[in-house]
Amino acid sequence: MDERIPTLESDEQVLRMLARRLLSAPYPGGPAEEVQILVGELPADLPIEVPLPERARTIGSLVRGDRSVQIVLDVDQSADAVVAFYREQLETAGWYELDWPMRPGGFGFGAEAAMATFCHSRRGPSLMVTAFEAEGAPTDVRLNLQTDPRHLPCTMLGRPCGPAMSLIPNLRAPAGATMHGRRGSGGSGTNWYSTVILETDLDAAALAAHYNEQLQTAGWKLADHGSAGPAAWSTWSFTDDQGDTWAGTLLTLDTAGGAGQRFAYLYIELLP
Repeated sequence: MDERIPTLESDEQVLRMLARRLLSAPYPGGPAEEVQILVGELPADLPIEVPLPERARTIGSLVRGDRSVQIVLDVDQSADAVVAFYREQLETAGWYELDWPMRPGGFGFGAEAAMATFCHSRRGPSLMVTAFEAEGAPTDVRLNLQTDPRHLPCTMLGRPCGPAMSLIPNLRAPAGATMHGRRGSGGSGTNWYSTVILETDLDAAALAAHYNEQLQTAGWKLADHGSAGPAAWSTWSFTDDQGDTWAGTLLTLDTAGGAGQRFAYLYIELLP
């Protein structure tokens, strides 16, 4: 046997080597960097103290040279509660939260996510917190710590352009619902829409009520609502953090695609 090929004594060693190879340079001759995979533990030499939620279970860590660390946790809290924990802990320690990355809100499916990005200074480091919820399982938490100035988002201060896409809250689908096709979204800086077709036991009116509750929780004010036959609707207003007023319209419909299929449409526009 070629002495240059190491002998692997266990499946775990094989898996670790495979993971390191897959996570290293994606093509021959690409930039080389040391990749470490730590099972069930945090790196011993983290450049900052990373707070952990109460009773968090550390699944493991991925270290890429001296530029980034990804930590994976299981947490018995909601995704929003996890992000709130990091917001309180980090801002108390002098970090600030970026309004970045900006993600379109709207109708969601499967694992629901909450996320936030924090910086210690304009030179970093930065910590992105992402938490995914899945029914019947702990919340999957990913902490991405960046220390390389070339990869930091910390110079992106203030509110990005085209704010409309981020003003629609993430809307959770009803329990047991399944999606048909893909959800859609689009718009501009002064308007945005989100659409989805799903299969659910809820009729159009009950589906609208399901989403209405989430819009109210997000701080939207209900102007009017109603239903007739296969359709239900509601109209809304809300004020963004710049003091501008927006109008929103939610429409849910039974579709001709089959029993239990519903179409949902949410649209917002900036009022003059």
